[in-house]
Amino acid sequence: PAEGGVVELAAGTHNITSPIWINKSNVILKGQGIDKTIINATQDIPDTCIILISTYEDVSGKLKEWANAGKPTFVEENCTISNCLIKDIQVHGHSTTSYLDKWGQGSGYGSENNAGVVAAWAKNSYFSGLKIDNCANGLQFVFVYNMLVESSLIEHNAINTNSISVKNSTYKNNVYREATGGAINFRTIIVTGK
Repeated sequence: PAEGGVVELAAGTHNITSPIWINKSNVILKGQGIDKTIINATQDIPDTCIILISTYEDVSGKLKEWANAGKPTFVEENCTISNCLIKDIQVHGHSTTSYLDKWGQGSGYGSENNAGVVAAWAKNSYFSGLKIDNCANGLQFVFVYNMLVESSLIEHNAINTNSISVKNSTYKNNVYREATGGAINFRTIIVTGK
C-alpha cells in the first residue's frame, strides 16, 4: 500500500535474480531469523543490489547528479524515504565480484554494485538481526541520516560495510569479519554528527 506496511517472509530460502526494491516509507521487511529466512541471489546483480531502500532506482544516476552539482552538503531534508525496518534475515549474494565504479563514474567516489543491502537518501531506518554475506559490498549507505544497525553479522563480503555520507547514525553489537577484498571491514567516506 502507498502508506507502507509489513512484508513477512516465511522460513526457507527465497531465490532471487533481481533486487527487492523498497521505494516507499514505513515498510517493514522481516524474516523468521538469520538461520531460517534466507534471501539468496542465484546470479550476480551487477547494476544494483539484493535489497534496495531508496526512492531512486538508479542510485548511480543520482550520485552523478550530486557530483555534477558540485557535491553540495548533505542535509536531512535531502532524504526521500524513511522509517523502514529490515530484520531477522540472511542476505546471501551470488559472488563477491565487484562491478567497480558504475555508481561512482564521474563522482569521484568509487562504488561497487552486486551489494547485499543498500539504503540511499534514507533516514530513520533500522536494521537488526541480519546476516549479509558473499557480496561485493555487504551493507552500503549512501546519504543517510539517523540509521541504526545492530545485532547483525556482516562477513565474507569483498567490503563488509562501505558508505558515503552517514549522519547521526549508530552501529552497535555487530560483527564485521573476514572481508575478502583486502581485509576492508568498515569503510566510510564521510561520517558526521548532526
